[in-house]
Amino acid sequence: MTLDEYIDHLLAGEDESCMAAAREIATDLPGLHRLYVETIQPSQYRVGDMWLGGKISVATEHLATATNSYVATNCYAPLARVTSGGPKAMIACTPDEMHELGPRLLSDLLECDGWDVDFYGTSMPLRDLIGAVKERHPRFVGLSAALVMHLGSVRKTIASIREALGSQTPPIAVGGNAFRGGDELWKKVGADLYAPDASEAAVLLRELRD
Repeated sequence: MTLDEYIDHLLAGEDESCMAAAREIATDLPGLHRLYVETIQPSQYRVGDMWLGGKISVATEHLATATNSYVATNCYAPLARVTSGGPKAMIACTPDEMHELGPRLLSDLLECDGWDVDFYGTSMPLRDLIGAVKERHPRFVGLSAALVMHLGSVRKTIASIREALGSQTPPIAVGGNAFRGGDELWKKVGADLYAPDASEAAVLLRELRD
């Protein structure tokens, strides 16, 4: 199935057709990486661009996102690893960020790679995020932003974490659709690490795991 065909099924909410295509790809862990990077991520970007361009409704965008989430969950589950005792990773969306599929994909791949992942989902309040970092002592913190309008929130979050933890601040990685514009936006928000997709991020973060 081509990406365009997958997107057609996605927009129609035809989850079983999407699942059939995904199962052919995600037969092992490298296949799961390919599914996430070559199918789910680009299809979700296309859906987002269509919504921004007024070509689809909010309802259709939500349906497509839910379908992609369903596909990812069902393909990840058979390959999931028990990661108790692995190095701690913390993944969250910044305040006001309501898109969690991207960081969820990264969390899946990190779990498969031996990390013990705390995934906090959407719109994490800043005070609570800082408290969690202090309490959980992660090897790194990953922050996600889907919309460019939220880059200011990413910058504020990173600055606040550094102010609160000082020299004890763990490395901070960022990702998401908001950083696709280039210009090394990840450096401008004060992050330490960036990768353009979940698979590359999982590989990059191995340097902090070992």
